[in-house]
Amino acid sequence: MPGKTAVRKPAFGQIREQLTRWLLSGNAQVRSGPESGGVLGWFDEAAPQPFLYPEATGYYLTFLAFLAHQGLGSDDIRIYAQGAAEWLCRRCTAGELQPARVYVNGDQGSDWRSGYSFSFDLAMMWRGITLSRAVLLAPALADRALAAVERHLARFVPSRGELRASIPLMARPNEVSWASRSGPYQTKCAAALLFSGASTPEMLRSPAEATLARFCQWSPETFQPELLHHDLYFVEGLLMAGVAEQNEMYLGHAAAALERLVMAHRSWLWDEASVFARSDGLAQILRAGCLLHAAGYLPEDPWSELLPRLASVLSGYCGSDGVMYFRKDSAGCLEHVNVWSGLFAVQALWWYGQWEESRLSIESAGWLI
Repeated sequence: MPGKTAVRKPAFGQIREQLTRWLLSGNAQVRSGPESGGVLGWFDEAAPQPFLYPEATGYYLTFLAFLAHQGLGSDDIRIYAQGAAEWLCRRCTAGELQPARVYVNGDQGSDWRSGYSFSFDLAMMWRGITLSRAVLLAPALADRALAAVERHLARFVPSRGELRASIPLMARPNEVSWASRSGPYQTKCAAALLFSGASTPEMLRSPAEATLARFCQWSPETFQPELLHHDLYFVEGLLMAGVAEQNEMYLGHAAAALERLVMAHRSWLWDEASVFARSDGLAQILRAGCLLHAAGYLPEDPWSELLPRLASVLSGYCGSDGVMYFRKDSAGCLEHVNVWSGLFAVQALWWYGQWEESRLSIESAGWLI
């Protein structure tokens, strides 16, 4: 593509490989004990309460399936996928709705997210299990795990209308946020249930379709740094739906929403010392931007310059220790080792490399983590 600017091209591939090695190590996924197979969320060496993250475990399964699709399948990847699917199956067959985070020491009380179960998380688990079926050591496990997840998702299905966003697990949860309310971010939840390559049970299909129909024309009007992650889930969901249904309106609207968000947040988004920036959001923009630009939905100006710049900024959140960090503090120091940011970043840098070589297809959105 004319006009592209190469930015430290060799380094991007090295960073992607470093992050992949870390994510495939026992530092990101528990490999022994009663929680074997579960994937951690974020943690630091000094953190007293590391937590396992069912949503990120779903992302991890999609990540492993994505690696296999890229030709990196191996016996180890099959073992790791089997472990993750087994952990999700165990958690979801326990009977009760599961909290969003599972603390290793069992103390859930200090985290408000422990007061809810989220349909979004369950949808990411459902997608990961579905996409990773072919890489599991025992593919029949996928059927058991999907059935277990579907039983929990059934509780989010109203008598009519869209999927419920959350179900409180206690009488008065400590906090209410966008994640506990219905909103445009549920577009990704709906797309995960509708377009992950498996037959969606009718019980879930109708409310997922209603959710997509409700939010598919949403456009961001207010621009708050803390809501960018939420808004980008909308873009991702519409992108997934647009590719799956070959819907030009969805794809054009996803591109327009992404461009509005990036232009609105440009004052801090590219600042390598910004305290507002999060590595997961940067990776989300890079992924969607590469896919939509490659297919001609985003203009050359300014995207042929923005994407290399964004890849460079995102790479700055990979520490010298080869792990991904969530953000920077006021002194510019990296903090919070973050697994889901690492998963997003590997895919973003992979697609960036393909975009730079003019061989990225928007159909790759079918593997979006």
